[in-house]
Amino acid sequence: MNKKFLFFLLVLNFAFLGCKNTINQVKEADHYENISSDKKSFVISCGSGCAVTYIEKNIVKSKSKVNIFFEVISYMNDKQHESSEQQITINVENSKIKSIQNEIDGNYESLNKEDNIYLEIKKNYSDLIKSKEINYSEVISKNTASFEEIIGSKLVGLSIISDTISNPYQKYGLDFSTTCYCDAPSFYIDKKRMEIIAFNYCDTGKIPHNLEHSYKYKIVTTESSARKITVTTTLSLNFTFTKIKDLPIYELEIEGELPTEYIGNNLKKVFTSQPDKFKSYDCGDFDG
Repeated sequence: MNKKFLFFLLVLNFAFLGCKNTINQVKEADHYENISSDKKSFVISCGSGCAVTYIEKNIVKSKSKVNIFFEVISYMNDKQHESSEQQITINVENSKIKSIQNEIDGNYESLNKEDNIYLEIKKNYSDLIKSKEINYSEVISKNTASFEEIIGSKLVGLSIISDTISNPYQKYGLDFSTTCYCDAPSFYIDKKRMEIIAFNYCDTGKIPHNLEHSYKYKIVTTESSARKITVTTTLSLNFTFTKIKDLPIYELEIEGELPTEYIGNNLKKVFTSQPDKFKSYDCGDFDG
């Protein structure tokens, strides 16, 4: 075969492969940029055919740090691989960035100043360290003053046991699905940590922060009126508790999608911080 012709075929083949790779990269980039326009986002390359998209969900700012909460989606060869939640913290000193840390499962890891994530965070969020500080802890304390009975207490779901009884402590109670089948979520609002924790009722005897199976949501703001308080979290989940008369009973409305794995599928509409005052289903010999 003519050597010049063979060389031409090799060049053509490499050109085709290069073109193919370019097409794949464009398709991936188009896919990654399909995000909400009202929140910042950026993409980090993690190798050939691999990329990670960081989508901002919320920001909580204190005196010495800026906590940015992201939904993190990884892609392999233009297909979504997995999704997770991640917190990145900018530590501030004298109105300058002292360090940037990545939080995963409660552990903090300082990012190298040459890391792509560090550079993207610095580029997109440096303006926040000079903006006016908001003390969310004070805001939450002020707005929750009238709802102390549900702050720092385990909130247990109630069901209507009898429609014919007017006494609320006999009308409502803990049903079979809650006490025996362990299929009902409970909640805990922690003002100190600024978290609302969702967990299974059958774990109510344990400390919520130490549970293996639970969902924790950082509180961003609270809004309250005479009988209603709404807790907004970093993942756009809103929990609204409305007090029923002068009883330790609250109707719960959740805006957003609450996961049910491990914590239970039977989400009650009414909750109390004083479950001992209500009837509880006797499970007898039922062992689940």
